[in-house]
Amino acid sequence: MNFCTNCGANLNQNWNYVSNLAPSRFDKILLYFQAGILVIFLLSMYFFVQILLGFILFSVFAENPSMEDASSISLTVIVMILSNIIMVGLITKISPSTFGKSPSKAITIKILVILILLLFFLLFFLELVLMVLNHILDTAGLSSDQLSPYDSFFEDPVNYILFAILAVSIGPVFEELVFRQVLINTMHKQINSRYTLVIISAIIFALSHTAGDLIDGSLRYAILHLAATFILGVFLGMLFIYKGLKTAIIFHSLWNFFSIIIQVMVELDQISLLDTIVIILFIISTSILIWLIHANRREIKSSLIEVNFPQLKDTGIIVFNLILILAYELALPLTLYSEPDFIALTLILIFQFLGVIFGIIFIENERRINRSKGFRAQKSKIGD
Repeated sequence: MNFCTNCGANLNQNWNYVSNLAPSRFDKILLYFQAGILVIFLLSMYFFVQILLGFILFSVFAENPSMEDASSISLTVIVMILSNIIMVGLITKISPSTFGKSPSKAITIKILVILILLLFFLLFFLELVLMVLNHILDTAGLSSDQLSPYDSFFEDPVNYILFAILAVSIGPVFEELVFRQVLINTMHKQINSRYTLVIISAIIFALSHTAGDLIDGSLRYAILHLAATFILGVFLGMLFIYKGLKTAIIFHSLWNFFSIIIQVMVELDQISLLDTIVIILFIISTSILIWLIHANRREIKSSLIEVNFPQLKDTGIIVFNLILILAYELALPLTLYSEPDFIALTLILIFQFLGVIFGIIFIENERRINRSKGFRAQKSKIGD
């Protein structure tokens, strides 16, 4: 969003007119924090929806004397599934139009095959990265314990199936809407570089998975998961920008599906078979991808030429938003480590509540600005 240096008019590239409304000081401040505020608002709403649904479901079913720990975990996963569905409905009401290229392009068999090839290429690449990272952590003397907060979901077949449904179906839709559509569209108003947008969305996507890892998992697992989700986020961001939201969701679903398959093979002690399959598919996918890159070299070259490096103002916006979201993500595990527990819970609820309040203020402010723009655009057409 740009402003005329002479009259202070608001020049919005999504409208074919110039609004004479000079931005207020509040509007200018919000421009620097809009991406962070929107993401924190959505994650805070997700948190409150989970609390509400959890209170309702557990108050109804958890009092049954025959309920066991596995059943409680099942209720937790059901709460997560329902919360994702509710949040997807909310985001589709407030999210901006898709910035990605060809957002409504149909997913053909050819595209699906290419996505699967990309997936196995990424799997092998991640295996190499995590191998190097594990060596670095061993050298640093960090504990080799890789406790995962998701282990409890895999101890019971019913929970495994419920978690798989969440991870393959509605989960990727919710995360792509938040971390690609909402975040990239919002930051695109201020930052011209597509690759900067991808990196920012990948960092925030990775940070969003860190809080749970730090609370219930080990530090080593949190570091490895952070690296893996960042690299995955870069791939998903590129897919969103160049192939649209639908393609990013499909790739995310495929990734989660094959990750669950790998988890099953690991638990069945089929490690050697798994490594052999990944290596073979990596060789096949790499060969085909090299051919595809050569066949589309002109389009790839022209897209690389379009890279715009962020200006000083863009860098300031990036830093502001990253600090805001980093503080939000670290607040949850830090407060849970405090004593006594009710103080930690109170601090979390206050922080989440503030996130919802600021988000509502921001969204209402955006609607006010858009209504003013629409009124002036309609008035201009009538005058013509």
